Amino acid sequence: MIRADHEFYCSNTAPINHKIRLRHEESPSHIKSALDMSYGKHWDEINNKCTLLLSQSFKNQSTVNHTSYTLEFSLQVPEKNLNYRTQLLHSHLRRLGSESSTHLKINYNNLMPLVAGLHWKSSPTDPLQKKWEGTFNMDTPWLYIHTAHKLSQLQQHTLQLTSELTASKWLTVRNLMLEGFYRDRGREREARLEVYTPAVTYVQAGGWGVVGKRSVKASCSLSSLWTPLLRGDVSLESSKFSHILQVASTYGEHNLSLAAALNTRDKTLKKRQVTLKVTLSKPRSPPTELEFEGTVEELRKDKKMYQKTAVLHLRSVS
Repeated sequence: MIRADHEFYCSNTAPINHKIRLRHEESPSHIKSALDMSYGKHWDEINNKCTLLLSQSFKNQSTVNHTSYTLEFSLQVPEKNLNYRTQLLHSHLRRLGSESSTHLKINYNNLMPLVAGLHWKSSPTDPLQKKWEGTFNMDTPWLYIHTAHKLSQLQQHTLQLTSELTASKWLTVRNLMLEGFYRDRGREREARLEVYTPAVTYVQAGGWGVVGKRSVKASCSLSSLWTPLLRGDVSLESSKFSHILQVASTYGEHNLSLAAALNTRDKTLKKRQVTLKVTLSKPRSPPTELEFEGTVEELRKDKKMYQKTAVLHLRSVS
């Protein structure tokens, strides 16, 4: 235990007269400190209202399979009608599975401006099929939020997430659901996301991709309550003498496609050809096409002469 006292008194400067007491105690499971200050004209009187009390406490009640902490902090200033207290509690239990909870409480002049809690647990199941469940609650004078989450590992590389949100007071949200899915099959990966309520679907998104030895293919889509469907497809293929890129995009009734290729036609003469074609189509109108083709060929290269030719073609149709 540590204790320290300090006093300051001057007959000509009564407002800054003060008395301070500091106490600190430690044990294997509990640490606490307190600071008590009395100041002003009546600094040495028992009923002096010009005081400040600051304290903190940390308790460790952990055991072998159970972790438990409690942290408290308080501040009192009677002259300013201030009474503040914060309390944080954390508990983690380890058995066949595990369970964790954390709570935060704030008390301000006998009001509770914030109360929050987080709870999470994992079920003791098959190692190849793991499950986690959790909830989060927060209550303030202006907003109340409750969320529930479930995360499942159905297979070794497959994850599924479900989350539900409810809010009230300043913002009202009822049964807003979020569902996510992710699967990894080595070279092939897939992901989906959906946000909805029982009555309305707000957002749907998905993606799929395959990575090959000399190729990459991917597809994604996004739709919402406020925008039309947006879809995109990408394909890239590569060989020893050619590289081909294809991109297709759809937004509502508008379609855009792009195809690009780089070819080495003649390795001996080092002849290369680049082609690019872009097509844009709109409802009730003919498509617009833009084609670009370029060829570069090395004709001669020796000590006397270096000769190269290039040809460029550009065509537009609308």
